[in-house]
Amino acid sequence: RVGEEMGQGPLGKIYRAENVDTNARVVFRGFTRPEGADPEKWEAAKNQFRDLLRKQQTIDRHPVIQDIIGFGEENGIFWIATEYFEGR
Repeated sequence: RVGEEMGQGPLGKIYRAENVDTNARVVFRGFTRPEGADPEKWEAAKNQFRDLLRKQQTIDRHPVIQDIIGFGEENGIFWIATEYFEGR
């Protein structure tokens, strides 16, 4: 469940969110293809990023790397959900 916006970058926005299965707070990032970006290069970049996300999910938890809760694509938005933490 997507909540309030936390920030915005060149590819999309970042939101506080809640995992509806566990009720845990998470960070939801939604990315869209930048205007004028080559569609084939955008697809290649997403595929490479998916591969990296899958690999990250197989390594042991690390105290300074956010856990990946999930990722996917819907309605032209490539999204990633990660664990939520308060930074300094």
